[in-house]
Amino acid sequence: MNQRFDRRSSLWTQPYWLVAAIALAALILAGCAGQLPAAPAPAAVTDTPVEEAAGGAVEQQADRATDSGTVPAPEEPTPVDLGELTVSDEQFKGMTVGFTEAGFPFRGDPDAPVIVYEYSDFECPFCARYATQTEPAINDNFVRDGSLLVIFRDFPLEGLHPNAPAAHAAALCAADQGAVAYWEMHDEIFRAQSEWANSTDTAGFFGGLAEQLGLDMDAFNSCVASGEKAAMVDAGVAE
Repeated sequence: MNQRFDRRSSLWTQPYWLVAAIALAALILAGCAGQLPAAPAPAAVTDTPVEEAAGGAVEQQADRATDSGTVPAPEEPTPVDLGELTVSDEQFKGMTVGFTEAGFPFRGDPDAPVIVYEYSDFECPFCARYATQTEPAINDNFVRDGSLLVIFRDFPLEGLHPNAPAAHAAALCAADQGAVAYWEMHDEIFRAQSEWANSTDTAGFFGGLAEQLGLDMDAFNSCVASGEKAAMVDAGVAE
């Protein structure tokens, strides 16, 4: 049985800070998306000494503080309302796992002070490298100790990776059988990326993974055939 955890009830009862790490996805997917735009030309160098420029900035800041009487306090971060989280009774590799109210899989303490949204592509080689080489260290150092909550978002770049949407749909069909089943499929899909990336029978390959994981194959195959999860993946990318 899954447990329900209402993230909304705890947002204002403790000090809270948030990192929404969409930049993480940008860095990972940049390698898959082709050449980055050229960097802008450096600004022209002036003859103003560094000390003079710094002094002017300090004077301007002091003038603003004098005019208002007080130095403005830094703005407090705005908490993100994740709604009600469904938490699995089972852990995955020592981590709490489950789904957000919107149905996105997560791993980590639902009350963690830092939240990362990871947008990823199962067929992206840099994403696979991150998942197999970097992610374990992040889990060890931040997720398992309750510091970090990771929410996974499907972001296949179909133009570059034509088999990626099928991989994401297969993972979501595994998710219908529980959060642990989802994360097991997630890891296996990334681990075996080189075996299915150029396959002409992705349904058969992912079905084989599901069978190895001991999933209910009638339910899994019916889910894949329905096309429901493929439509969900497309809608998520279009957001």
